[in-house]
Amino acid sequence: LKDRSARTALAVLPIYDDGRRGCFFDAAGNSDFSPIEVVETLNSIASRSSGPSVNFSHLSAEESENYHADLEQMSPVCGAFLFGYPHLLPLIQGEKLLQVLLEARGVLIDGGITAVDLNGVPEDLFDGRPRTARELRA
Repeated sequence: LKDRSARTALAVLPIYDDGRRGCFFDAAGNSDFSPIEVVETLNSIASRSSGPSVNFSHLSAEESENYHADLEQMSPVCGAFLFGYPHLLPLIQGEKLLQVLLEARGVLIDGGITAVDLNGVPEDLFDGRPRTARELRA
């Protein structure tokens, strides 16, 4: 290991002869991944999406519409945010996870779609029904 700060998570998912599956997991860098890093990345993406501030008063309606269409095609825009495996990210749980999800909705086009991948969460801890942000706050 050359740089301990550059570690990445590792998962090994064996399938046994009898069909059972296992999971061996080392959180590595995930154990230090913070909500601040997620929010900063989201804000960086959003700031690149806003486009330049331009005075359009000299453009015709058609030129302005064409400019905006071109800008929209070139800009990184986001309409969905999928956050995976929060149960493996110890610093992004509970209220902190909720804050990340709310921040994501704030930078998505028209509030976008926000989803959480809970694959691997034991069934007795999750009943499988969708939750609203209000329910998550409770």
